[in-house]
Amino acid sequence: MSEIMEPKIEEQPGESLSWSKVWISAITRPSIATFERIIRDPNASTGRAYAWLLISALIGGLINILINNLVGSMTTGYNSITCGPLITAVVAALSVVFMTWVIQLIAGRLFGGSGTYASMIYATAAWVAPIYILSGLISGIPYINCLSIPLAIYGIVLGIMAVKAVNKVGWAQAAASYISGFVLVVGIVAVFTICTLTILGPNVSEVIQNTLKELESGGATP
Repeated sequence: MSEIMEPKIEEQPGESLSWSKVWISAITRPSIATFERIIRDPNASTGRAYAWLLISALIGGLINILINNLVGSMTTGYNSITCGPLITAVVAALSVVFMTWVIQLIAGRLFGGSGTYASMIYATAAWVAPIYILSGLISGIPYINCLSIPLAIYGIVLGIMAVKAVNKVGWAQAAASYISGFVLVVGIVAVFTICTLTILGPNVSEVIQNTLKELESGGATP
């Protein structure tokens, strides 16, 4: 019965790390050893990882809106500040959870990875959470938002490194697991979106077009 419960994070518990130490270590001192140390934290859990993803996505969204309002590139109402970031944060967190599950499935089943989903989601949240906040800060500042591209590339590198650390596979297998999982999930979401728009018909398209027009009239940046 114990095997169907939440899987253990790793073989041996290590040093107890604060959330700030985990985040800073993951993005400023990334290495296989760093991620192995992170997943051996006795406080590591899927619940902590989910909380990090949701809270950081929410903070990143709020930062982005506040900066856009301060620089005058967008004016938002009360509903946009309260509901918009929350909905976006939930979607972002669920997307990372689903993508991590797919990546771990590929790494374990196809490449013989020895890790678990619990380890993978915790290692992923360790770098995704601070990246969410940094992305919200960078993308809202004109001229600096171009750094979003190298930040995204850096995120891919961190993701591959986390897969390798968790599953004890080679670099090629880790990269294949991460990239194929990413592409597969994006493809599924794209197909689902297209099918939904097709089924719901032109009413949805009209709503989307009206929303885009409102954003353009408000001077929102893409």
